[in-house]
Amino acid sequence: MKSRVRVCVNVNCCQRGSQAVATVLKKAFSEDEAEVTVSDDCFRFCKSGPNVAVNGAILHHMHPSDAERRVRKAFISKIVKKEAVGMRPLDDLDAALDEMTNL
Repeated sequence: MKSRVRVCVNVNCCQRGSQAVATVLKKAFSEDEAEVTVSDDCFRFCKSGPNVAVNGAILHHMHPSDAERRVRKAFISKIVKKEAVGMRPLDDLDAALDEMTNL
């Protein structure tokens, strides 16, 4: 099954370099591997941007130099859907809950 990758290019993520991340990811994956798109709809994790959604799991602090590696790793990670935190890798749930309580 082809993976879906969405890169947030809303104001905060864009200021942190999400356009460069999107460019790298579009070049890194063939159309058969993944559908890589940009989204100006905010993912609601602005302080942790640039953010990339991989099959619904949000990856934070993306950088062009490691974006492909992190996205490929996310393709095989187990994710869990939890109310109010969206879909996240299991390892990221503690950080997501901490982030929510520190708002």
